[in-house]
Amino acid sequence: MSGRSGGLVFYRIRNRQYARSHVIPADPKTPPRRLMREIMRAVSRAWSEWLTQDERQEWNLFAGLVFSRWRLDRGELTGQTFFVKISTARARIGRALLRLPPDWPVFQRNPVAGLSLRYEHGQLRLKLTVSGPVDGDFMVWAQGPCAATRKKCRKPVYLCLVPPPEGGESDITQQYVARFGEPKPGQKVFIQTREQVNGWECWPKEVSAIVPQPSRMEARGCRLGAASRSLSAPRRHSAFCPRPSAFSPLPLAPTAVPWGRSGSTPVAFPWARTHSRLLPRAFPRSPAPAGTEPKVRWNGHWRELWHGS
Repeated sequence: MSGRSGGLVFYRIRNRQYARSHVIPADPKTPPRRLMREIMRAVSRAWSEWLTQDERQEWNLFAGLVFSRWRLDRGELTGQTFFVKISTARARIGRALLRLPPDWPVFQRNPVAGLSLRYEHGQLRLKLTVSGPVDGDFMVWAQGPCAATRKKCRKPVYLCLVPPPEGGESDITQQYVARFGEPKPGQKVFIQTREQVNGWECWPKEVSAIVPQPSRMEARGCRLGAASRSLSAPRRHSAFCPRPSAFSPLPLAPTAVPWGRSGSTPVAFPWARTHSRLLPRAFPRSPAPAGTEPKVRWNGHWRELWHGS
């Protein structure tokens, strides 16, 4: 058994029969969903109002050669189902409806060879590597940013057609960021491309890549909040030591900073790292006047070293 019967839904997994209660899923009513519902509503109305009886008969005859996807068993499509299948696929990419059923397609070789993720002027760019001319309607499907351990794409959504390549690459950054947002370093991006010919769609070709970590120069102008926070100095050092420049190699030259509460005695601070756990336990300092040097516990916390408590 497969499908809904009353308040139960029957399905099979690996030749085993299962049943669960029927639950109405949440409807977020996103703009892409509303658009596809409007398309399906218009296509269903076109079947009864736009086509003639002879044209509907042509769709019924051709639909006898088209089978549905495998579930428990596959069967022939009806003329209306076949018309909706072809017309919605064409309307998704902005093509006009067809009055007569299209012939069997001949698909071309998919020119998309890979996915490139890199930073340009501090911004992450998603570009498809194209190995040849893009002559047909090659659709781009994508999944939101996910963990780097995921092996395959799940529930992709349509983004756009493959843009015209420039220098062997097609930029899809604007379409991807507008749908899913900018991915973070370490996340994985899945992209699927497939050709559509008169509503027929070929088997998708999948490419993926992991977002790299931005370099120091790229992170200076990058808008990724996590990357900027990880590369900047901790805030608790700003009251005592100046931050290193983004272009200055570490370690920096020693800088004179005050170590006492009154700021009377400067201390030469040798920069080694920007994290407090890696600060040296003893600091070279200039001699203080007699009777004004506070007692310093050199093995204590770094705040005790600075304040002399």
